[in-house]
Formats: sequence, C-alpha cells, structure tokens
Amino acid sequence: MSTFFGFDVEIRPYRRATRSAMTGLFADDRYDVSPLHMLSSASVAHLETLHPGGNADRRRFRPNIHVDTSGDVEGFAELGWINTAIRFGEPEGEVIAPTKRCGFTILAQEGLEY
Repeated sequence: MSTFFGFDVEIRPYRRATRSAMTGLFADDRYDVSPLHMLSSASVAHLETLHPGGNADRRRFRPNIHVDTSGDVEGFAELGWINTAIRFGEPEGEVIAPTKRCGFTILAQEGLEY
C-alpha cells in the first residue's frame, strides 16, 4: 500500500473493534467525534490561496453541511466557531472541534481530478 500511495501506510485494527484481551498498536477512531462535518466557502477559498495549483473542491472533504459565507469572512472560519451554538432552521447544535480529515482528500476522486 505504501508503494501505491507514495507515503508510509500501516494497517491496524480499530481499538473499538477489538476484544479487550488484544494488545498491540491500534488505530484510533478519529471520525466519530461528531455526526456532522461543516465546511465553509471561506475555508475552501483559503485553501485555494495556500495551494493555488491544487484542486480545493469542497466535495473532496465530504461535508454534511456547506456554509456559503459572505465575502468578509476569511481564512479557516470554522476555527472561530468552536464552542459556539449554531442553528440551521430548527436544528440546533454546537461546534465542538476542528474536523480531522485523512490524506485521501488530496488524491483524485470520482469526478474530481487532482
């Protein structure tokens, strides 16, 4: 797998999927912290300035909610929303942490060339 991806790769069982008697190195589940992933157009625009030759299409990040921010919102806007209540119509929630994404966001995906 490392040769295919071009970087070091390890395969490990997830800790939550193992029996308690198992020992060794486990992969920690980084993605079940929150059921929603929110991404702003400001963050996508900021990524484009950081890597102008890349393709920062929002679909790469697979957000549940894409927030179209106004022109005066810049940078990684979501970082400023942590510990803040949000509302989309009737549903309410709280932004609790930055979203962690794996390296697959930089690889070509169906419908998205690198």
